[in-house]
Amino acid sequence: MSHDRNSVGTAFAEALRMTSALMRDPAYKSYQTVDFVNIGRHAAGEAHRLLPTDPEAARYALITGASRMLAAAERLENPEPIITLPSDRPENAALMVIQ
Repeated sequence: MSHDRNSVGTAFAEALRMTSALMRDPAYKSYQTVDFVNIGRHAAGEAHRLLPTDPEAARYALITGASRMLAAAERLENPEPIITLPSDRPENAALMVIQ
């Protein structure tokens, strides 16, 4: 598999696949960017803990964490625009996400 004309390994390809699946999931919009960063950080910590005893589980944790970090980076690059609908009083204004 290649990405940007560079050969990538199976771990990177799996992280990209997981990121893509995550971004298509309807629940994606319910997470904040910081949530993805926190999940990625937690997964890296788990990988570090598992590395001496279970390399396969450590690899999976790293790939999962990488996919969440990629989702966070994508969110930062393409934030969802939010508009405030007009209202007679600002405290009654409604927020709507435009896709």
